[in-house]
Amino acid sequence: MERWNFPPSFATQYDPSMSTQIEKGRLFRSLHEREHAFIIPNPWDLGTARLLAHLGFEALATTSMGYAFSAGQPDNTVSRDLMIRHVSEIASATDLPVSADLQNGFGDAPEIAAETIQLAATAGAVGGSIEDSTNRPDQPIYEKEHAVERIRAAAAVARALPFPFTLTGRAENYLHDRPDLNDTIARLQAYQEAGADVLYAPGLATKDEIAAVVSSVNRPVNVLMGLRGVQLSLAELSAIGVKRISVGSALSRTALGAFLRAGREMREHGTFTFANEAANSREITAILTKFGTLRARIFFHRHSYRNASDGSTFAARRVGAQHAASATPANSNPTPINVTGSVGSTSNRNDLSTRDNTTAATIPDTTPPAISRNPSPKIRFRMSLCLAPTAVRMAISRRRAATDSESTP
Repeated sequence: MERWNFPPSFATQYDPSMSTQIEKGRLFRSLHEREHAFIIPNPWDLGTARLLAHLGFEALATTSMGYAFSAGQPDNTVSRDLMIRHVSEIASATDLPVSADLQNGFGDAPEIAAETIQLAATAGAVGGSIEDSTNRPDQPIYEKEHAVERIRAAAAVARALPFPFTLTGRAENYLHDRPDLNDTIARLQAYQEAGADVLYAPGLATKDEIAAVVSSVNRPVNVLMGLRGVQLSLAELSAIGVKRISVGSALSRTALGAFLRAGREMREHGTFTFANEAANSREITAILTKFGTLRARIFFHRHSYRNASDGSTFAARRVGAQHAASATPANSNPTPINVTGSVGSTSNRNDLSTRDNTTAATIPDTTPPAISRNPSPKIRFRMSLCLAPTAVRMAISRRRAATDSESTP
């Protein structure tokens, strides 16, 4: 697994607009501790992540189905490597905390689920979910005891990370035509005991079922909206006691629904009225340009600040990789994590602030060494690509100003 040496003060000193992974982890946990629920929408690519951040959401979650559809594949067919790469892209797209939909951990064994949590954390996520679905039609849900061991292994890895990682335990009965509320609650209670920070049973069909789950556990509960059936507002779910609301693949499917309607209109009727509902290109361009300029600044800081003694760069691929500062050097093997250890006390389950595990590793208070602001020609070229949208607009503005002045009598 790739590790990076990255001075902890580097990101905050040179780009205070970007949060560190420790700060993101703490912020994400604090969102679950408020009196009211918050909405965590699910983008499926870099662009939709930035649009949602622009709208003011406080955190993002990936969607395995939304990403699979964008890649031209059915859900549960994307490999772990591609999914982790996708998590990294979403996590680096904005400065918001990101929780990863990690499906069943991409393997049956507890050790595989644990390894997937560590990979997601290295990719920049500060939260992630492990579900009890097997992806096998003949036996769609793991036996309860085995499912609990998988959560326990994932929790052990999450606790060993040097920043707060919010682990969500998912009970998938309702998504696999097993609407057994008692078994679902029993599973969530067992996942709670195994170390899950948040509990989630997607597909609950009624307000009463949601209320029963919330009252039966003492961890924050995530509820899925955007499915056909129960339709409750943010205020109504907050009143029940729900702490987090996600929409899964609903945003992706909504966009694909508009796309299919437009395609059918062209193919079947030869008309183009669908464009009346299209987003304004100038608005989208303005939003994304803001993020492009920010990426250029971050890219410059990552590649142009060099160690004057040996010419090396701080080769961190993303600002959020700061947690690896206390890890072994990049050319050594990472220390394996024991996934069978204790995950801590079971008291104060709802108070995630008492479970802040940033003391699991000490982050040294280092400062960047002497620097030289002389990026190579290749780096300068890549920086110019990041700034291209802004440069083009400025050139157009200058040309218009010159034309106006020439035409003025």
